[in-house]
Amino acid sequence: MAIEKLRLNSKHLIAYLEGSEGLLFDTSRQSLQFLNTSALAHLFSLDELSSAASIDSYLSKYDPTDPSLIQLSGWLEPGIPDGDYINKMYPELTAGTFSGYGESVQSTANSLSYLTVKVANTITRIGLPAGARFDSCLKLFAPIATEENDPHFYFQCDKEEDEYSLTVNGHQVLRDLTEMQLLPEIIDRLQILAYQREGFSFCFHGAAFSYKQKEVLLPGVSGAGKSTLSMALSEYADDFYSDEFIVFEGDFGIKKLELPIALKPGSWGLIDEALNGDKSTRIWERLDGRHVKYIWPDTKKCFYHSSIQSAEGRETRLIMAFPQYTVGANSNKRSLTVIETLQKLVEGGYQVGTELSETIVDELLTLLVNAGKYELNYGSTGDAVRLLDEIG
Repeated sequence: MAIEKLRLNSKHLIAYLEGSEGLLFDTSRQSLQFLNTSALAHLFSLDELSSAASIDSYLSKYDPTDPSLIQLSGWLEPGIPDGDYINKMYPELTAGTFSGYGESVQSTANSLSYLTVKVANTITRIGLPAGARFDSCLKLFAPIATEENDPHFYFQCDKEEDEYSLTVNGHQVLRDLTEMQLLPEIIDRLQILAYQREGFSFCFHGAAFSYKQKEVLLPGVSGAGKSTLSMALSEYADDFYSDEFIVFEGDFGIKKLELPIALKPGSWGLIDEALNGDKSTRIWERLDGRHVKYIWPDTKKCFYHSSIQSAEGRETRLIMAFPQYTVGANSNKRSLTVIETLQKLVEGGYQVGTELSETIVDELLTLLVNAGKYELNYGSTGDAVRLLDEIG
């Protein structure tokens, strides 16, 4: 279904309509708001009113606690952006504005083992404490090790008694970590620093890979099954781009972030199978308490091949498939509207890398209009693969 774009009498407002739902873009606040049928009706009625008195009279006829009415009435007059997108960047990217734990810190470690890695085009020098667990970290990072000099970032992991801290470019950014928590934080930070430093338009939570002439994105909330499905398909993928973050660059090409997949306990059998029964892969812990193991995608052939094409030069079809794994569920796929897709992307977590403009919103919606958009419900990985194969 096509998206209809309407400029409202309130010159700073643009409505995007799809069936009975819509999006409202406030150019002054640089914000998007989802609108259901009722909210759309209120919007168009309020937009026809020319005075504060007539607006107040209209609102007095309805429930004053209705949140959609409260926000809509506030948006009829131009405003200012709620916040600068740069404030969401990691502090080590904005010299002079660091607001973490304060002063730069010096290493308290007696000895550190060092490795330099490259994620996308960002080079990081990592120093880890001695010990078997951290020796396994160095081995895990070996596929992205580089001999390039002049790193953009220096990671230093220090131990004091039984707790660990992470210092980046002289600033302590994390502390009070257990030994099991350190690696997941390093891997997440490597990815985020790479795309934030190099520039991006949008970042959504999810995995991305090329599969059977399709560029497949698996966005979604944590625990929906995206990493398990990514790992299962990686052996057959033409290329693998990322496991945790779907990063759109300025031209809506997809940035490649070469790092291992994090799998939760229910999927550890895939690791044992990929490593021919070797169960020695170490267990790590995220800050929320979830346990994970890490493995590189596609252990049987070279992973992370060529860069993904930009949106302008894209020849293969872009598919957005939101996985939803439920034990014993009947498998089915459901087509999604553009607005449903955008809502699901936002629910999974997102970051905007540039100030929103009418042009960027138009380009994002055009990307979603042209993409295949599905919700995949399945009870086994095999069912999910079959559903993906059915998508043309």
